[in-house]
Amino acid sequence: MIEGYTRSGSWGTRIWPDYISATAQAAPERAAVIDTAGTLTYGELCNLVDRLALHLLELGIRKEDRFGVQMPNWREFILMRFALAKIGAVAMPLPVDWRQKEVEYALVATEAVGILAPSLYRGRDYVAEHAEIAPALAAMRTRIVVGSNGAPPPGWISMGALLEDPIERRTPAERLASVRPGANEVDLIATTSGSNAAPKLVVRTPNCYLATTRQFVEHRGHFTGDDVVASLVPITRGMGHYIGVASSVMSGSTMALLEQFSPEGALRWLEQSRATVAVAVPTQIVKILQLPNFDSYDLSALRLVVNGGAAIAPAIAEEAERRFGCTVLSAYGSVEGATPVCTAADDLPHQRYNTVGRVMPGMELRVVDDAGKPVPTGAAGEIVYRGPGLSLGLWRDPDAYRAMLDEEGWFRTGDLGALDEDGYLSIVGRKKEIIIRGGINISPLEVEGLLQTHPSVRQVAVVKMPDPVMGERCCAYVVPEPGVEISIATLAAFLDSRGVAKYKFPERVELRKEMPTTPDGGKLLRRALEEDIARLLQQEDAAPAAGKRTAGAQSLQPTSGQ
Repeated sequence: MIEGYTRSGSWGTRIWPDYISATAQAAPERAAVIDTAGTLTYGELCNLVDRLALHLLELGIRKEDRFGVQMPNWREFILMRFALAKIGAVAMPLPVDWRQKEVEYALVATEAVGILAPSLYRGRDYVAEHAEIAPALAAMRTRIVVGSNGAPPPGWISMGALLEDPIERRTPAERLASVRPGANEVDLIATTSGSNAAPKLVVRTPNCYLATTRQFVEHRGHFTGDDVVASLVPITRGMGHYIGVASSVMSGSTMALLEQFSPEGALRWLEQSRATVAVAVPTQIVKILQLPNFDSYDLSALRLVVNGGAAIAPAIAEEAERRFGCTVLSAYGSVEGATPVCTAADDLPHQRYNTVGRVMPGMELRVVDDAGKPVPTGAAGEIVYRGPGLSLGLWRDPDAYRAMLDEEGWFRTGDLGALDEDGYLSIVGRKKEIIIRGGINISPLEVEGLLQTHPSVRQVAVVKMPDPVMGERCCAYVVPEPGVEISIATLAAFLDSRGVAKYKFPERVELRKEMPTTPDGGKLLRRALEEDIARLLQQEDAAPAAGKRTAGAQSLQPTSGQ
């Protein structure tokens, strides 16, 4: 595998810190990181990464050691991520919203020897939380803290003190070169939420991550050193790391790190940083577009909004392009697999709105039936892919990862999609989220995309609800536009006017002021909505005499003939 991908040019010998060094040499005064603490140039970033790497060596961190990095969107995350890569240690980014249960699992499972964490952040005492799980962490020997005032807490080392100590002046010049890792050695364990229980720990090397990053930079986003890439999402996971950090470092762009998302705060950040690229998820884009004072912000520098993490409704993508005044790109992939597909800045509007683009150069993608055979053009099936960007698997769990692959090495996504005659991929939905009404499959994304064009709908999510007759029916959770009323009858009439088959109509509508999302305000928690409607139905079944639906609910009379 290594020989084949190297021969094809997909893999090489460069590691991530090489890109920082190259930009530092070519443009040392270019801004590398902008955050709430100010600005770091590439020259400063390069020097601080090297300094921190030397300190880590002095602290006993060695090649292949795993090191947890639980940070908000602060510069310290960037410094630690690439200092560890410089010495062959393995960074494991941990979402800042994770609490003791998830953090303990990841640190124990990987036998992590170190952790970087904030002292206090958004009312949480991270030092105290880590103290609670310390007895379970037999391998842990190095704890580094950011933001402690004065002396660090007992047992912790101040990150600020390390960065201020010029250890390079007392260290042989060749020290870092002597421990340089190879591009096929593991440098990252990416974390993702488990489908049912524990988080997944995904193993990556520089080469397997660089492969699709390079294709995005060169063939999709066309990033250059003139770009300022604003991460509105956490940089510890998913799109935030892939586009906000990796693609920026590869292209020598400026990383503008929004510490905590809020719609108004995001617009202020885009304006203040003069961002040319914004990285966001659909929920954030919707919330930003809802702001009544949206047009008061100067977003004239913006040329791209890169969306990922979930499908964006075509109507929202079109509105976003019109109001942001720039192109909206959509990337598709997963932490466990890769990002094999993305729209391009020069794609036609209908391709950007209705698809997630074509497969990246070097990657292969198919849409297959249940037997693993390719389906005809335009037909829906499971999306599978393979290539040099694929992860190396799950940490010490080869059986679980092997179950994600077929016998020819195709990564089975569990997502349903369709390819058009030009190779553009449309997402139909997750296999497990498809609504099966009386034996007929309904795509929630299709119905959502249609309802999203209703002028009174601000945001919509369609989920399955259990039914004793049909098995499942459609329930639509709707956030209405301010000051307007929505009824299930008007939505049904709207779909009817567009010639939609009646079996796809939502048979219950739940009105909400906002949708449930992850704690960072990012991805929609679709499972929470499924659990909510199941709970509401149980409550109503338990109290039939009340004769009323739960407040905010509207239902059509169920019929088996539609």
